[in-house]
Amino acid sequence: MAWDSIFQGVLIVGFPALAIWITKRFSTANWISPVVLCYAVGIVIANLVPITLQTAIPNTFTKATIMFAIPLLLLNTDVLAWLKQAKNTLVSFALCVLSGFVATIFVTWLFADKLPNSWRYAGMMFSLFTGGVPNMQAVALMLNATEEEILLVSMADILCGGIYLMFLTSVAHRFFGLFLTPYVSSVSIQAHQLNNPLPIQWRQVLLSLALAVFSIGITLGVTWLFTGEIASIVLILLLLTSVAIALSFIPAIRQLPNTFEVGEYFLLMFCVALGLLADFSTVLEKGGTVLYFMACIWLGVAGLHALLAYFFRIDRDTYLITSTAAIYGPIFIGQVATAIGNRDLVFSGIATGLIGYAIGNYAGYGIGQLLYAWLY
Repeated sequence: MAWDSIFQGVLIVGFPALAIWITKRFSTANWISPVVLCYAVGIVIANLVPITLQTAIPNTFTKATIMFAIPLLLLNTDVLAWLKQAKNTLVSFALCVLSGFVATIFVTWLFADKLPNSWRYAGMMFSLFTGGVPNMQAVALMLNATEEEILLVSMADILCGGIYLMFLTSVAHRFFGLFLTPYVSSVSIQAHQLNNPLPIQWRQVLLSLALAVFSIGITLGVTWLFTGEIASIVLILLLLTSVAIALSFIPAIRQLPNTFEVGEYFLLMFCVALGLLADFSTVLEKGGTVLYFMACIWLGVAGLHALLAYFFRIDRDTYLITSTAAIYGPIFIGQVATAIGNRDLVFSGIATGLIGYAIGNYAGYGIGQLLYAWLY
């Protein structure tokens, strides 16, 4: 047991450095990013390597790495520049939610005779595609879902989500660029830094980590003060984002080098840890229909959103970031922003993802009840 824990810890902390080295050494970033490598190695080890893994280790790392990554990714944010493009991101996010609504209703109607309680699965999935996992868990309780139904949806989400995430972080940028307009940056300094990344300065790295620890400490302290506990993921993310954005208004912090790069490394650790949690045996044995059901909704959401983005003249990067925000929530914005080479939209993605958290419970419960009344 101790050996397994050490192995997982070393893999989660160390493999991202190897993934970065591989992509630089062999120039693979344009078709397979460090994000894909980290996520893939976790999945392969969890499902193909004959060793016993302790889920407590990757579970702990997924929570800790995201807590550090969010402030680090946001400390360099230029909020005033984001306000110039806020309307575009909000429109694109709304189009993605609308796409989820239409796709969920249509696919549930198709599966009404094939999947028992499809309305309940639909409610959980729509809340998942609008907000995230916390919303899905809440809606599952509201719709009286069984433990098996929740497990099947969760595993199907990991499988479909893993495949789509690899697509988003590899070839999606070029694919959607075939028919969506390119993104025009309003923050030229960020574009310059992307093309000419600064060398690592360890003193600045330690300062960035100290700011992240400060942001987390303030967030957890305020959360406990107002709620008496630190269990609300929505409140924690909202407060953590707010603290980091407030700090970004200080010029010395906003211009601090290497902050974003350190945040990216924490995201890569998150990807390895999440991959280690992806046990596909349950869903493949018991949930084939649920998996097919979710895959159809997933394709419908992404496809219809892309079509609407084309007609509403939404640029490629905004489409990808808002699609990520709606389907995955705020936690994957950094990975996708890194993969497509666009830091300008990190705050936009996290902001719209938090909006999704806010409306996900209403959306999932509402569509579940609507479909139950219509189909049953």
